[in-house]
Amino acid sequence: MNAPLAQHRNDAEIALAEQFAAQRRSFGASGDEKVRRQAAFDRFAAVGIPNRRVEAWHYTDLRAAARKALPLVELPDGDARNAVRPRIEALRAADAQPTTRLVILDGVYDADLSSAHLPQGMTLASTWHALLTGDGRVGEAFAAAQLGSHNAAVSLNAAMSVGGVLIEIEPGATINEQIEIVFASSGLKPQAIFSRSAVILGAGSGLRLIERRLGGEGAPVQRNETLFLSIGPNAYVRHAAVYEHAGLETTDVVSLLASLAEGALLQSTTLTFGAGLRRRQCFVRLDGPQAQCMFSGVSLLRGTEHADTTIELEHVAPHCESRETFHHIVDGGATGVFQGRIRVAPHAQKTDGRMRSRAILLSPDAAMYNKPELEIFADDVSCGHGATCGQLDEQQLFYAQSRGLPKAEAEALILEGFAGEILNEIGNEALREALMNEARAWLARRGP
Repeated sequence: MNAPLAQHRNDAEIALAEQFAAQRRSFGASGDEKVRRQAAFDRFAAVGIPNRRVEAWHYTDLRAAARKALPLVELPDGDARNAVRPRIEALRAADAQPTTRLVILDGVYDADLSSAHLPQGMTLASTWHALLTGDGRVGEAFAAAQLGSHNAAVSLNAAMSVGGVLIEIEPGATINEQIEIVFASSGLKPQAIFSRSAVILGAGSGLRLIERRLGGEGAPVQRNETLFLSIGPNAYVRHAAVYEHAGLETTDVVSLLASLAEGALLQSTTLTFGAGLRRRQCFVRLDGPQAQCMFSGVSLLRGTEHADTTIELEHVAPHCESRETFHHIVDGGATGVFQGRIRVAPHAQKTDGRMRSRAILLSPDAAMYNKPELEIFADDVSCGHGATCGQLDEQQLFYAQSRGLPKAEAEALILEGFAGEILNEIGNEALREALMNEARAWLARRGP
């Protein structure tokens, strides 16, 4: 737990306070909603935009990257829709299986770009509409079981967001169709985007969920978006996230909040490409016995890109299992960060928790920071962590070249295998091959 650090407000924090005051009329009619948002903003204001003096942000100085707050995004119009429509149509054309695609454009659900059909057992609402009508599900989505409430970026998101989607899966329903949430920025003008979405699964239900964040080289963008997963008893979510390459003027903070009830399962695999600054932070709590959580991911970085994966995972019930396995390939002057913390509560006996981070640095200027942590307050557990960082294996390179492969092809083959160790664990064959193709394309662009 980090103590608040007193500091002078910078221009960005002053502007955010002004934006928050101006946005209050958009936060719904409920007095409770206004009180909740004010409390969230007060938590943010108490610590401000985090910098390197905050332990959890030691390797990612958000305060330096966001010295000025960009104007809040306006409701998307026809121009914004037309700017991203070709990308959405390309995704639709490439679908290898039935997919329900929900598009959040500039922080707001866009029905025109989204699929009209919803699978049986699934309901959908726009966060924007739910706020205006006082839909009770909004409270659950924004409270998010208090996950990440100590984090400044999560608190700011809870204070400022008005858009997103609310998805409910009925108890016992298994959604066979793939559900994809696309977070898209039009990139037409400098703007700050806040959105908050929630997926709530009833007991015994199941879902395959893809979270895709479209990149681009448009105007500067500051994105702070949150996805909350509430996974009921004996329910499961098989989750894949694809964070596309974004421009060097992009600041992208994405928070995944997840609460798992008894017997629940979350499997999450991420393919991350770089941005100016990108931080994916996960706050996960295993609330019920026999809950299982598996996180894995591959980060592909080059140039001056910065990508931070931070996971805080709490075991608060007995007989739970968690795994974190991440691979990073870092080229040029890029920077990779992995921070993982597993906390085991005193009564969470028989916990099985492990994390591992491995990185390959392809350049003398590339940097990788690993910080695995265990906080164990129970005495009957099996927990461990490990981290490695190095260059390409010279023996592997020699072996591949001795078989007639040019050096560039030999390197690409080894790196593809390194990424494939993670991506090959995806059970969905079509999705697995699609992500491997994206990784191969990145490797091919490295050149000789």
